Amino acid sequence: MVGLSPMRRAHSLALLALITAAGCAGNRIVVNGVEVYEKVWNQTKGELGPRAAFDLDCQAEMNFVLNRKVGRIPVEVVVTGCGREALYTRMVVGAYGITTPWHLTGAKKAAPAPAAHGGAKSDI
Repeated sequence: MVGLSPMRRAHSLALLALITAAGCAGNRIVVNGVEVYEKVWNQTKGELGPRAAFDLDCQAEMNFVLNRKVGRIPVEVVVTGCGREALYTRMVVGAYGITTPWHLTGAKKAAPAPAAHGGAKSDI
Protein backbone atom coordinates (compact mmCIF):
# COMPACT_ATOMS: atom_id res chain seq x y z
CA MET A 1 0.00 0.00 0.00
CA VAL A 2 3.00 2.19 -0.50
CA GLY A 3 2.17 5.31 -2.46
CA LEU A 4 -1.51 5.42 -1.48
CA SER A 5 -3.00 8.45 0.20
CA PRO A 6 -4.04 7.96 3.86
CA MET A 7 -7.72 8.00 2.86
CA ARG A 8 -7.18 5.45 0.07
CA ARG A 9 -5.12 3.25 2.43
CA ALA A 10 -7.91 3.34 5.05
CA HIS A 11 -10.48 2.32 2.40
CA SER A 12 -8.23 -0.49 1.18
CA LEU A 13 -7.73 -1.82 4.71
CA ALA A 14 -11.47 -1.63 5.41
CA LEU A 15 -12.24 -3.52 2.20
CA LEU A 16 -9.65 -6.17 3.02
CA ALA A 17 -11.14 -6.62 6.50
CA LEU A 18 -14.64 -6.94 5.04
CA ILE A 19 -13.56 -9.55 2.49
CA THR A 20 -11.71 -11.52 5.16
CA ALA A 21 -14.70 -11.46 7.51
CA ALA A 22 -17.11 -12.48 4.72
CA GLY A 23 -15.00 -15.49 3.83
CA CYS A 24 -14.83 -16.77 7.40
CA ALA A 25 -17.95 -18.66 8.37
CA GLY A 26 -16.66 -19.64 11.81
CA ASN A 27 -16.88 -22.91 13.68
CA ARG A 28 -17.47 -26.20 11.96
CA ILE A 29 -19.96 -28.82 13.11
CA VAL A 30 -20.84 -32.33 11.96
CA VAL A 31 -24.38 -32.83 10.62
CA ASN A 32 -25.35 -36.35 9.53
CA GLY A 33 -21.65 -37.26 9.48
CA VAL A 34 -20.78 -34.30 7.24
CA GLU A 35 -18.74 -31.25 8.31
CA VAL A 36 -20.36 -27.87 7.62
CA TYR A 37 -20.06 -24.36 9.01
CA GLU A 38 -22.19 -23.99 12.15
CA LYS A 39 -23.34 -20.47 11.27
CA VAL A 40 -24.39 -21.52 7.77
CA TRP A 41 -26.24 -24.63 9.05
CA ASN A 42 -28.15 -22.56 11.61
CA GLN A 43 -28.97 -20.03 8.90
CA THR A 44 -30.14 -22.88 6.64
CA LYS A 45 -32.53 -24.18 9.32
CA GLY A 46 -33.74 -20.64 9.98
CA GLU A 47 -34.50 -20.10 6.30
CA LEU A 48 -36.07 -23.50 5.65
CA GLY A 49 -38.06 -23.92 8.89
CA PRO A 50 -40.86 -21.44 8.13
CA ARG A 51 -40.89 -22.37 4.45
CA ALA A 52 -41.17 -26.10 5.20
CA ALA A 53 -43.89 -25.44 7.81
CA PHE A 54 -45.91 -23.79 5.03
CA ASP A 55 -45.05 -26.30 2.28
CA LEU A 56 -45.77 -29.31 4.51
CA ASP A 57 -48.73 -27.68 6.28
CA CYS A 58 -47.07 -28.59 9.57
CA GLN A 59 -46.52 -26.48 12.69
CA ALA A 60 -44.77 -29.28 14.61
CA GLU A 61 -41.02 -29.44 15.14
CA MET A 62 -39.12 -30.08 11.91
CA ASN A 63 -36.22 -32.46 11.34
CA PHE A 64 -33.45 -31.32 8.99
CA VAL A 65 -31.25 -33.82 7.14
CA LEU A 66 -28.25 -32.64 5.15
CA ASN A 67 -28.10 -34.57 1.86
CA ARG A 68 -25.36 -32.71 -0.01
CA LYS A 69 -22.93 -29.85 0.38
CA VAL A 70 -20.49 -27.82 -1.70
CA GLY A 71 -17.39 -27.10 0.35
CA ARG A 72 -18.92 -26.69 3.79
CA ILE A 73 -22.13 -25.07 2.53
CA PRO A 74 -25.40 -27.08 2.55
CA VAL A 75 -26.98 -27.25 -0.91
CA GLU A 76 -29.51 -30.09 -0.51
CA VAL A 77 -31.61 -30.55 2.64
CA VAL A 78 -34.56 -32.81 3.41
CA VAL A 79 -37.03 -31.40 5.93
CA THR A 80 -39.53 -33.74 7.59
CA GLY A 81 -42.51 -33.06 9.83
CA CYS A 82 -46.08 -34.29 10.38
CA GLY A 83 -45.39 -37.47 8.39
CA ARG A 84 -44.35 -35.51 5.29
CA GLU A 85 -41.05 -34.53 3.76
CA ALA A 86 -39.75 -31.91 1.36
CA LEU A 87 -36.47 -31.68 -0.52
CA TYR A 88 -34.89 -28.23 -0.89
CA THR A 89 -31.91 -27.38 -3.07
CA ARG A 90 -29.80 -24.35 -3.89
CA MET A 91 -26.60 -23.68 -5.81
CA VAL A 92 -23.34 -22.02 -4.84
CA VAL A 93 -22.83 -19.51 -7.64
CA GLY A 94 -19.69 -17.63 -6.75
CA ALA A 95 -16.78 -17.11 -4.47
CA TYR A 96 -17.23 -16.52 -0.74
CA GLY A 97 -20.22 -18.87 -0.51
CA ILE A 98 -22.72 -16.83 -2.51
CA THR A 99 -25.81 -19.00 -3.02
CA THR A 100 -29.10 -18.95 -4.88
CA PRO A 101 -32.34 -18.97 -2.88
CA TRP A 102 -33.68 -22.33 -1.68
CA HIS A 103 -36.05 -24.12 -4.08
CA LEU A 104 -38.56 -26.81 -3.25
CA THR A 105 -37.51 -29.57 -5.64
CA GLY A 106 -39.42 -32.50 -4.24
CA ALA A 107 -42.29 -32.88 -1.80
CA LYS A 108 -43.86 -36.10 -0.70
CA LYS A 109 -46.88 -36.37 1.53
CA ALA A 110 -47.70 -39.42 3.58
CA ALA A 111 -49.56 -42.17 1.74
CA PRO A 112 -53.33 -42.04 2.25
CA ALA A 113 -54.86 -44.60 4.58
CA PRO A 114 -56.30 -47.69 2.87
CA ALA A 115 -60.04 -47.68 2.19
CA ALA A 116 -62.14 -49.02 5.10
CA HIS A 117 -64.08 -51.51 2.92
CA GLY A 118 -60.91 -53.13 1.62
CA GLY A 119 -61.80 -52.72 -2.05
CA ALA A 120 -59.97 -50.75 -4.73
CA LYS A 121 -60.69 -47.05 -4.91
CA SER A 122 -62.91 -46.12 -7.83
CA ASP A 123 -63.20 -42.86 -9.75
CA ILE A 124 -66.91 -43.51 -10.42
